[in-house]
Amino acid sequence: MRVEYFAQKDHEVHLISFRQGKIENVIFHYFKPLLPFSYDLSYVLSIPNLKRLVKKISPDLLHAYYATSYGFLGACCDFRPFLVSCLGSDILVTCNQSILHKRLTKFTLEKAGCITSVSKPITDSIIRLGINPKKINTFPFGIDSAKFFPSPETRKEFTLISTRSLTPLYNIQIILESLSYLKKEGFKGNLVIIGEGPEEEKLRKRARELEISNCVTFVGAVPHDQVGGYLQKSQIYLSMSLTDGASTSLLEAMACGTFPIVSNIPANREWIIDNENGFLVPPSDPRKLAERIKKALNDSHLIQTAAQTNIQIVKQRGILRNNLEKLEDLYQFAREEKW
Repeated sequence: MRVEYFAQKDHEVHLISFRQGKIENVIFHYFKPLLPFSYDLSYVLSIPNLKRLVKKISPDLLHAYYATSYGFLGACCDFRPFLVSCLGSDILVTCNQSILHKRLTKFTLEKAGCITSVSKPITDSIIRLGINPKKINTFPFGIDSAKFFPSPETRKEFTLISTRSLTPLYNIQIILESLSYLKKEGFKGNLVIIGEGPEEEKLRKRARELEISNCVTFVGAVPHDQVGGYLQKSQIYLSMSLTDGASTSLLEAMACGTFPIVSNIPANREWIIDNENGFLVPPSDPRKLAERIKKALNDSHLIQTAAQTNIQIVKQRGILRNNLEKLEDLYQFAREEKW
């Protein structure tokens, strides 16, 4: 919706990507990876052609998403005004993989006239790199309120839901292990897992080993506009992510009134106060997670009051259209100041 928002407002929008795609009213430029076995090297080899394309388009501004890939390419274009958006893993994970990664990230952020960050933990990490805090703007992208909202239906088809990708970062196996503890105590509910990823078969196998396959449903990927329907039908949202920027999945669950039990990491603490509008759990403690699930299921008042609180929090801070308006204001300022 981010590029569509600007295209719908009659801006001429060009999107440059190493992935194929098509977006209505957006001029799409696909850069085929020159070396499919190495995206990093493909990025570097594409810089001359990318610079020529940007010069040919001659845009009012250049905005790159994700500091350690497209952000670096944008920085190499020597174009002004230049903005970079930092989304999470680029600053919290990739940047810290080596001294080289840290230097390249700092190079990118120093080249940018303006930086957007989706959460305070990311902003703090950017500042620790030595970047001027005055050029950092902190706000999440947020969620589409037309797709994620509470349902008047009170019946909940699913007890537990996860909507994170099936990758090591999202730590889905901890959720499965917590479910096995619950089942031994007579848990009669179910878990639906929305998403796909390289760990799917491993997780299916783990569910069989834990003898919980009969109460776990791997749905796979579903169209984004259908995710809200699953959340509305679920009592409790689970995420044991090891790191996050500003979790859109969490905001989607909060907007639908689904009770959040999430990992106790800085990004989640920006949205959840433990025991008030959700639970915060150590990300690698399945027993503690099981305890919190059981506590939530036995406290309907907490679930109801948390839902009301979370819906208001998202309305105040997490609506995508409102935050895109902030971004549009930055764009206008960038055009005037020529960052």
